[in-house]
This record gives sequence, C-alpha cells and structure tokens, in this order.
Amino acid sequence: MCRRIVRLDLSLLLTVLMSLSASPAFAQAKQAESRLAEVTLYRDQAQITRTVSVPKGEGPIELIVAGLPVQVRPDSLFAEGGEAIDVRAVRYRERVVGQEPREDIRELDEQIAAKQVELEENTAMQGLIQKRFAYLDKLEGFAAPTATAELSKGVLDAEQLQETTKFIFEQRESATKELLELKGVERGLRKQEQTLKQQRNQLAGRSQTKVREAVLFLDRRDAGADGVRLTYLVNNCGWSPSYNVRGDLGNDKVRVEYNALIRQMTGEDWDGVKLTLSTASPMISASGPAIASFPVSLKQLAQGGRSVNGFDLSDPSAPNSALRPGQQAALTRDYNELQERQFRNNVSLNSQVSLLDNTRFAWSGNLIANDLQLIELCEPVDRLLPTVVVQSPDQGLAISYTIDGAVSLQSRTDKQMTRILQTEMDAGFYHVANPVLTPYVYREAEAANTSGRDLLAGPTNVYLDGRFVGRTEMVSVTRGQTFVLGFGADPQLTATRQLVERDQQQQGGNTRLSFAYRLAVENFGDQAAAVRLYDRLPNFKDSDDVKLTHDSGFGDLSKDPVYLRIDRPNGILRWDTTVDAGATGEDASVTEYRYTLEFDRNFGLASEVDKRLEEQFKSEQLDRKRR
Repeated sequence: MCRRIVRLDLSLLLTVLMSLSASPAFAQAKQAESRLAEVTLYRDQAQITRTVSVPKGEGPIELIVAGLPVQVRPDSLFAEGGEAIDVRAVRYRERVVGQEPREDIRELDEQIAAKQVELEENTAMQGLIQKRFAYLDKLEGFAAPTATAELSKGVLDAEQLQETTKFIFEQRESATKELLELKGVERGLRKQEQTLKQQRNQLAGRSQTKVREAVLFLDRRDAGADGVRLTYLVNNCGWSPSYNVRGDLGNDKVRVEYNALIRQMTGEDWDGVKLTLSTASPMISASGPAIASFPVSLKQLAQGGRSVNGFDLSDPSAPNSALRPGQQAALTRDYNELQERQFRNNVSLNSQVSLLDNTRFAWSGNLIANDLQLIELCEPVDRLLPTVVVQSPDQGLAISYTIDGAVSLQSRTDKQMTRILQTEMDAGFYHVANPVLTPYVYREAEAANTSGRDLLAGPTNVYLDGRFVGRTEMVSVTRGQTFVLGFGADPQLTATRQLVERDQQQQGGNTRLSFAYRLAVENFGDQAAAVRLYDRLPNFKDSDDVKLTHDSGFGDLSKDPVYLRIDRPNGILRWDTTVDAGATGEDASVTEYRYTLEFDRNFGLASEVDKRLEEQFKSEQLDRKRR
C-alpha cells in the first residue's frame, strides 16, 4: 500500500513538473530595450520613468530592464502597463559581472604562473634532499652494526670506518645547508606570488561591475501591445530656483528670467527627457497614518506654575494672567518647532513602504500631535494667535513646472541650469527713503506676476539699464499677485532726518513731551523721482498709560491700503512725494511733523524688544513684498 502511494505521488509530481516546464511563464527571461522618457525632479530626489518595449504576442512574459543607476531606490520601483498589459510584479536585483580580461591582468597571470613553476621546482629539489637524508639514514644504519660486528671479531678497519663516518656527516651538513637555502627561496617565492595575486585581485575587482536590473513579470492580453512604463526614484539630485531681473528706467516693464539650478549626480544621464520640476515630496506610500488616543492626566505644575512636559505653559487656572517677559517667545518657539517636526515626519511617512515603518512614523506623528494639543489645552486662544511666525517662503506649496521641449542633463558633480520661463511684467518704479535708518535712497519696482505661473522664492540677480546693481531674493508669488523687487541704491538721491524741537513740561501729575522733526530728500539727478518717505512714532498700542497726540504733518500720510493695513497700526509713517530734479539744499523736498506724549510723571520711557516683535517684523516684511 505504501509503495502504491509513493508511485502515485511521484507520478503526480512528474505530471506537474512537465506541465510547468511547458508553461510560457517559466520561459527564460528576456532582455528588454528601454529609454528614459520623463523625469520629475523634486528638491532632493527625482522620479524617473522609462518606456520599456515588450515583444508582441499574448501570454505571460518575464523581462529584464538593465542599466538602472547607482542612486536608484530599490523599494520605489513600479510599472504601469495600461489596458492591454497587466503588471504582475516588479523585482529589483543586483549582480556582479566581469569584463573582458585586460592586458595588465594577463601579464600578472603569466608572472604568477612563472612563480608557481619556480615553486614546483623548489619543492622537487627539497624532495630530492629529503631522499638524500633518507639514504644517509640507511647508510648510517648499515655502517654502525657492521663496525660493531667487526670490532667484536677483532678485524675492524678503523680507517675505513673513519672515512665512512666523515662522509655521512659531510653529506648531512651539505644537504642541510641546501635545504635551508631552498626553504628561504620558497618563502620569497610564495611572498612574491601572494603580492602578484593581490595585485591581480585588485585589477580584477576593477574590471568587474555591479549591474542593477528590474525584472518585470507581465501578462499580455493583446498581441499588439508593445510597451510599459517603468518608474523609480533616485537620490543625489535636486533643484533650486534662481532669477535674473532686468529693468530700465523710464520703462514700465521688467524682464524676469526664471531658472532652475539643478544638481544631478545619480549615475545616469538624462538625455532628451521631458523634465518636470516640482516642490512636492515624492509619495510612494499607499497607507496613511492611523490616529491613536490622546492620554491626558493631572500633573503638579513646576515652580512658577508654567511648565508642563518641558513646555513653558500658562497656568490653566489663571487664563487671563499676563505672560512673563520672554514667555510668549518661548511659547511661539515651542509651537512652531512642533509644527516643523510634524511636517518633516509627514514627508518621511509618505516615503515608507513597509507596514512596520509606516506604523513607526504614524506613532511619531501621534506623539507630536499630543504635544500640540497639550499646548492648545493649556493656553488661551489669544496667546496661541501670536505663535504664527514667518515660515519658509515656499513651505506648503506644491508647484510643478513642465519644461518645454526635450531636456538633457548629464550626471556630473557641478550644477547645471535650465530655464523655466522668461517673460515681461508690468511694473512701476519708485524710491524708498528711511532716513531714521540710512541716508541712502533705494529703488524699488512694484510688478504684477502676469506669467501665468507661480514663482518660488529664490536668489535673484538684478540689472538696471543693462548694469548689474546687486543681488536680492524673490519671494514666493502666486500667479496674478503683485510683488516688490529691489533695484539697489540710487546715488542721485539722499535723505536726512533732524530733530528740530523738543519741549518738556510738567502738567499736574503728568509729564508732557513735544517733538518736531524735519525730513528732507535731495535729488541730484536730472529727472524727478517718486519717493516713499518713511519715519516712525513710539508704539504704545499695548499700553493705555501713554497719550500720543498728532499735532501736525499727519494729514498727508499715504492712503496705500497695504501701508494702512500693515504699517500704520504699528506707528510707521509714510508720505508719498515727488522730488523734483535738482532739488538740493534749500530746494530739497521737506516733510515736517509734530507729536506730543503725555504720561505719569513718576515714570520714564524705555524700549523693550522681545522675540515676538522680531518674528512679527519678519512676517510683515515678507507681506510687504507680496502686495
């Protein structure tokens, strides 16, 4: 019965093997032709798409796509076959292949063979000496008993015995010296052989190369289908924006040239590809993060009542209590550091494939969210609102630029450049004077982004009337948005600020201070100049203990809506004036204004600047650049 079962199993196994060997799915893999078609270049990675030719005919097929680059990410490979071809699987593999032996390797092989011949001869000579030793041993074994026998009979030939003994010892001494010399030669030959072999291995290693391949398992449902798309990510590449801006005085347009500086060291040349530049992050993870519970418990507050889990938090029992100096800045820092960590964690999560890694980054995200929500639980809304500070100029923007025409970029160490767009934009030139900061008067242009594309923040070279005037940075500008460009200092204009009067009086229990200022702009050029003249008042908007009165000179302040929204509430003064050509000295453009301060005589004036004001200034500065 057992034998019958075995025969049945063997018969069944044979049938299965024969059917499998006859199946086309087990046919030998074929090398496929492919070419680079598309490249989507991210800030620090690139997504490469190859078109792969598939032989005609129906049924399953296994194709090998060779020549993947050194910087390929093996876990990122995937393929798309369309309606007529199903992609069953894509596998990545590496293997070492040798090249045609070189002449230097052949020479080393000949030298190694010669050393091996010498070693064989040396070994043979040592064997011959060993035979001499064996012969002398036999001779000694014959001579000694013979001499003993003759001595017992009284017929010993002493002279012959002496010669025999002398011969044996001389031969042994000679053979020993020869053997020692041969062993010394052997050690030298083996050392030389080892050195030659090491040299050969080094050269042979260089003559070998690691081949990176993608193995595609396809199922063709249409005999005429002939192509699939293979896509993968590569590292060691990226891009950044760069601008050239050119303007001409007297012209109401500026020319903007938007370029991309490209770093391409992937080990693979991109020849004639369709190139897309993107600010997004490549996403190869199909699974999003899962949410975990948010555990909260009561905990004793630290000394001072404002520290929980390492964060400088307010006492929840006193929501209206004032923050100590520097505490709002610490809250802003903590809150924004957590938001930055959350952003980086999401980028990392989107590039994970394995469930274990996805779970790990999801848990990290939950921990960060715990800290963010803890701050929200412990801080009133009015304290959380100032935590919004200036972010990276293009953070959160997912913008793509598809470059017209085919692009070729070699894999090399130095950066390369490709043009994204070149366009003219409507612009209005004017001057900006801040005499409280500097006597220099700077040119600016307010331009409208009519390119039809969003512009990212990036370094900018600025030219005026064909001459280089300096470098600045373009802010991120959406299509249709107005923005401001700096065109350097104008040496034909200068600005001054003068305190012309200060009066101090005591009125009852208050101190009353009166100030008068004179602002002057001189124009040494031969053309009139539109100037935005700035100054500032003390800012007491957070205090009701000081009364500030506008006495004169404030009726002509600018009516620009951006100025009124951002600067005017902070005590910034702006006058829009025209300075005539040649207006210098007594003919300079002069603006005067007066104001009065009144406060309790028991107090003095002081200026305190915290981190919050610095962050607010940075944010408003960028807001000014985007009109």
